Amino acid sequence: KQWYQRRVRGGGTGTAALQLSKVFGAKEIVGVCSERNVELVKSLGATEVIDYTKSTLLEALKVDDAVPEDKKFDVIYDCATNSGAGEDYYTVSKGLLKSTAERHGQYVAIN
Repeated sequence: KQWYQRRVRGGGTGTAALQLSKVFGAKEIVGVCSERNVELVKSLGATEVIDYTKSTLLEALKVDDAVPEDKKFDVIYDCATNSGAGEDYYTVSKGLLKSTAERHGQYVAIN
């Protein structure tokens, strides 16, 4: 997975993140949003969408109580941490980044 988008609400940094990830050549883009924004997120380039009202990202990626390396991300773009409701996705996000001898994932927070 090359890019990850935390939440998209119909405008702002979330939609920009999806569009930028597409422009930068991401082949797999995972969007996290509520059900009402699934079609918008897909139309902006997400190849997979996780509805955060039904499952956390961590729950959606786990296999046998762990997240396999091939499901981890090169880049996590987090536009929801500190967005006003006390969200903090930093710790969970760090555990979802690739970490191999060849590459280490990057966490980017903007809000």
